Amino acid sequence: MKMKWPIKIIIPVFVVSLCLACASTRTLEQNFLSMQTGMSRQNVKSIMGKPERADVGVVPQPPFFGPQEALLGVLKPGASFEEWQYTDAENIYLIWFGSINDEPQDKWGVVTKFGYPKGAVF
Repeated sequence: MKMKWPIKIIIPVFVVSLCLACASTRTLEQNFLSMQTGMSRQNVKSIMGKPERADVGVVPQPPFFGPQEALLGVLKPGASFEEWQYTDAENIYLIWFGSINDEPQDKWGVVTKFGYPKGAVF
């Protein structure tokens, strides 16, 4: 039995489209897990996309509670940092940039990251 020409075209196009969609689809969580210390803002943007929120802050004196506690392992109290926030349906992902070796702000790289479920209480 002969296939009609539209079906000969539609089926391969559908299969190729499906394969491409599956191959290029990574979740935000998977992208977040690939973040590494030292990555530049441009590297992060190319993998994670534009942040939903970006803030600049200063590491407070301990004790304090919340996600920013993760900064105490890499930055001293009083040090400046930049925080990028991403969210999906279930989680909030934070990526912090700062200076490890007195780099100027435009050269800051990722110093640490932290993800947690939406609605978490600290």
